[in-house]
Amino acid sequence: MERVSGKLLIIILLAFFLTTTLALHTTGGLNSRPTQQWQAPAAAPSITTSKVAAAPSTTASKVAAAPSTTAPNVAALVQKACQTAADTNFCISTLKSRPETQTVDLHGLAFLTLKLAKEHAGASSAFIADQLKDEEKLDADLDQAYNDCKDEYDDVMAQIEDSMQAFLAKNARDVKTFMSAAIAATRTCQQSVKTGGEATPLDERNEMLLKLCNIALSATIAWLQH
Repeated sequence: MERVSGKLLIIILLAFFLTTTLALHTTGGLNSRPTQQWQAPAAAPSITTSKVAAAPSTTASKVAAAPSTTAPNVAALVQKACQTAADTNFCISTLKSRPETQTVDLHGLAFLTLKLAKEHAGASSAFIADQLKDEEKLDADLDQAYNDCKDEYDDVMAQIEDSMQAFLAKNARDVKTFMSAAIAATRTCQQSVKTGGEATPLDERNEMLLKLCNIALSATIAWLQH
């Protein structure tokens, strides 16, 4: 009986020893190899975003780099139209002051000078007509001078209109002929007024018309030589 009890005790002890060893082995294994948590792979850099950020705006750079060609072209055209004018500075300032100058070529610029001459001649002709309505306020010499100028300005208007028609027909030589006749008629009026001996508002109008007609001739010559 004692031998059986001894064997049973040994078996119990062995069982306890194996159980304890197995438990210690299991616990130690878990502690020595910690559980690694799953991590998502690092996000790949956004190729599209980086390319968009790095790529310069070619459109903007081209717009910024492109020089303005309008102003130099206008300046060159005006300079060419005024190269044979009697008063170059007046010619340049007159043409540059007109907004139409920004959008026309040499042909259009020359036609514009004819329009300017016609506008001024028409205004001066109306001025003469107004002065002759009060002939009682005019002395005999000035009254005669204004009547002479009325006839001369009728001729000026006709010559300028003929010039414009010739221009539209691309007959630059006739433009020169008609504008030269308009200048001659204006000078005749100018001489008639001076005969009166007194300065009149028509003096300045005649001077302006002569300058405008001269500009038209210069621009027409430039167009003819273009």
